[in-house]
Amino acid sequence: MSLDLLWRGVAVVYASEAGRHPAERVAESLRGAGVAAYIFRYGQLEDVWGCYDAYVFVMALGGVVRWLCGRLVDKAADPPVVVVSHDLGHVVPVVGMHRGANGLAIELAKLLGATPVLTTAAEAAGFAPVEDLERALLCGLDPRDALEVYRALALGKTVCVDAPLPRPLPGYRQGNDCDVVVWVGCDGEMCCRPWKIYAGFGATSTATVEDVVEAILQAMKAVGATTLEAVASIKPLVYQVAERLGTRPILLNPGQLARDRCLSPPLEIAKATVGAGNVAEASALAAAGPRGFLLYRKRSYKRRVTVAIAAST
Repeated sequence: MSLDLLWRGVAVVYASEAGRHPAERVAESLRGAGVAAYIFRYGQLEDVWGCYDAYVFVMALGGVVRWLCGRLVDKAADPPVVVVSHDLGHVVPVVGMHRGANGLAIELAKLLGATPVLTTAAEAAGFAPVEDLERALLCGLDPRDALEVYRALALGKTVCVDAPLPRPLPGYRQGNDCDVVVWVGCDGEMCCRPWKIYAGFGATSTATVEDVVEAILQAMKAVGATTLEAVASIKPLVYQVAERLGTRPILLNPGQLARDRCLSPPLEIAKATVGAGNVAEASALAAAGPRGFLLYRKRSYKRRVTVAIAAST
């Protein structure tokens, strides 16, 4: 997966003191490339599994495999997992190769000056994973259709998309004359169904409407969104912000904020003052409803605004 598509961030995991410093190096390298990277000890892994776009382990490969046993659900849903050797010399994709692990391994290896070890056909030949296509178009394929796209790529076929591609994606082109065609905005086989996009924000008492609008527009640009279903917050400022953005405002009270185990670690000062520690992500998820999922982990803007993006199917 391209680093600029890791909107929910990367969890970097180490198991022993020997892995702590290399894990910090990995996280610093990712942050330097604009990726939100969070470091966790091995004992914290159960609490954060499934919450990030990808997982980078700095520990023995065998230990990673043993931990993953029994926790993997489906190749179309399991998060990308990459293992980095303690000497930072090799980066090995372990799970989710065609869902971004190979791409992450290649990019991370470049940052570390390491060697990526690839074992699958499609991405080894330079094709973009299906998840990159979904994120570029902000839509979702049925897992069975996504697998069919991957099979076509692995066989050396070109996949057509009946909509403009906002960025070049190796292996895909716009059109409808390929063996496999992905249709956008329809219903049925090989249809990529558009996501509905919601923004949530938190703001300090000194934040202005302009601050919040700029922060949301910056987040929308990062994910390639041009419209919003709604913008949500516990701040009454949400009405003016929504008017400026031409969307629907949702004013929440702290009790209506989403309670999700995958929210970023809360700020204690926010918990003390407003009763919630992660207003941006919790607001976006509350607006997106029961079918919603976090798309873009909260980012800070001018130290006065935090913004997150959620999507729903």
